[in-house]
Amino acid sequence: MRYTYREAEEVFIRLARALDKPIFRGMDRAEVVGSWKLSNQPQYGGYVIQEIVSPSLATSTPLGDRRLSAKEFVYACELAILAVRLEQEKNQKYLKAIRASGYLAEAADAPVGMEPAPYPVTAGRFPWLP
Repeated sequence: MRYTYREAEEVFIRLARALDKPIFRGMDRAEVVGSWKLSNQPQYGGYVIQEIVSPSLATSTPLGDRRLSAKEFVYACELAILAVRLEQEKNQKYLKAIRASGYLAEAADAPVGMEPAPYPVTAGRFPWLP
């Protein structure tokens, strides 16, 4: 399959939505800081995601500055979307287990400044690792 700007833009929009990032669509400078835009420069190698970092529209490349061809860009974004979904599913399972254990109720009763850790602390183990 041949990938074009259309496919790259569609997957870019899906990735931005998965990460709750606003998409830069115009010149309204009041609310653009922090928004993402898709930069396509074929003469420099292809596509890259840029983030607006100032009202003067200065940009940075939050996911790396290497430009990718349309095919590489679509594959990389699809992988990132999958990783975000897996992380969200894992977090939902973890939160469900915490709620079932009553751990959050204990945190609500703790004095200010003495709240327990947001996750069960075990000796030498990280709770997010299997």
